[in-house]
Amino acid sequence: MSEISNLLSRFVSLGDNCEFGFVQRHFGLEPGGLLRWAITPLEALRDALNNRFEGIYKFENLRPSSDDMVLDLGTNIAFHTQMFSVEKNGPRVFLDDEENRRRIYETELQKIIYLKQKLLDELTGGNRIFVYKRNSGVSVDELAGLVEDIRSFNPSNLLLTVCATDRPDLIGSVQLISPGVLCGYLGRLAPYEKADDIEIHSWLEILKEAGKMKEEFFFVYTNIEDDAPLTPSALLTSSYSEEIGTWEKGIDQEVWFWSRWFETKGLEWSFDYQARLNSKTLIEPNLASLISDLCISKASVLDVGAGPITGAGYVHPEADVTIRACDPLAPIYDALCEKFSVVRPVNTELATAEELSSFYEEGSFDVINCCNALDHSLDPLRGISEMLRVVKTGGAILLRHHRNEAQTENYEGFHQWNFDLHKGRFVIWNRLDRIDVAHSLETKVKIETAFVHPDVIVRIHKIGNDNPLRGMRNDKARLSSISAHVIRRALSSHVEGLKLAGGAASSKQ
Repeated sequence: MSEISNLLSRFVSLGDNCEFGFVQRHFGLEPGGLLRWAITPLEALRDALNNRFEGIYKFENLRPSSDDMVLDLGTNIAFHTQMFSVEKNGPRVFLDDEENRRRIYETELQKIIYLKQKLLDELTGGNRIFVYKRNSGVSVDELAGLVEDIRSFNPSNLLLTVCATDRPDLIGSVQLISPGVLCGYLGRLAPYEKADDIEIHSWLEILKEAGKMKEEFFFVYTNIEDDAPLTPSALLTSSYSEEIGTWEKGIDQEVWFWSRWFETKGLEWSFDYQARLNSKTLIEPNLASLISDLCISKASVLDVGAGPITGAGYVHPEADVTIRACDPLAPIYDALCEKFSVVRPVNTELATAEELSSFYEEGSFDVINCCNALDHSLDPLRGISEMLRVVKTGGAILLRHHRNEAQTENYEGFHQWNFDLHKGRFVIWNRLDRIDVAHSLETKVKIETAFVHPDVIVRIHKIGNDNPLRGMRNDKARLSSISAHVIRRALSSHVEGLKLAGGAASSKQ
């Protein structure tokens, strides 16, 4: 992504028309946006924000408003559509009959639902500047109300408005006109009837200035020059026998949770239960955004630590996506699905994060997804290393985990590792150790990080070939430790039996 495209991707259009959408298009950026091409009166926008866009785009509320637009009476926002209309003897009428319109509507509704969730995620994420303009101008009081609305999602959000001025010294500049509100100045705004007639140079200067004024907490860095020597790490030297023993203690808790989840069809998350079982569920927004940013028409995705049924989703609005899922507890999940007669869109396969390349071919996936799972693993750093083995060069890993979950859960059960950001850099830590992930990987990567409460979100882009961990433990020692543990577990009942028998024999003597 170019420097300009990267800059523009931080801005999200709220309306009132599509002028900013044409600014993005001028520089080759085509992000999906719920309101990018919509007509959004300010009062309608504020109501929709406060209602979280509930009830948007219901079929019965849609009325023809121009040749290729419909007015949603539920929100008073107008959207582009394939349900075309014409003026005929006064009132405007649709060209297609209701049956054909409903078929078009179902396709458009899926896109609206996806873009609605994307906008809500952008509002809560806190790493965007929201753009709203009106050719007649927006008053300070109106802007104060709007910024209050967008900051109800995340207090770090900024609002950028643009207005026309005849002062040459102001054109292309930006001013902070009230808390959270920036105003940029153009020589003119595009007329509504020709919204692509944009003053592009001034727009670009405004966006550059606004970008500088946004407090940055979305970080991007690489490890290309990161060649300082590593210090010994407990994460790289600890006993696997002890690690596996600790991990095993959490299995009973996981079995209990997922048994209740199946029995109640989702506990308090019934919507999530239904979504996981629906093969038409849209890809989760963070994952969908990453797939879009990779600019690939076909994407192979591996969901690591997926649980019994992947929650990544199945359908992407732009790319043909193939989902596979894996988890070390897959045999347990198979038994639970059989017990509760559940048929999954995608079965969960047996694989551990730490040994992914033993289960999957190297360089075989475009994207690796892992949500609230890697911090439950024996060795999350090795898990990331193995993910880099099986993802393609040019592909990426998406990690989304609750911040410092082990500390929150008092290191009980599977909760043994914390994921956090330190000055924007992704770190893994526990009571014994703290690891800078980029510094510990020899594979060349670009890492993007963000904190979106309560989650740490990390994108790891693979930009070099593999040799994953600097100073990585000897695999033979690792395998011998694991083998010894497995053998001890297999023989434990026999050993206990012999001990009991020996004790009984001694008592008879």
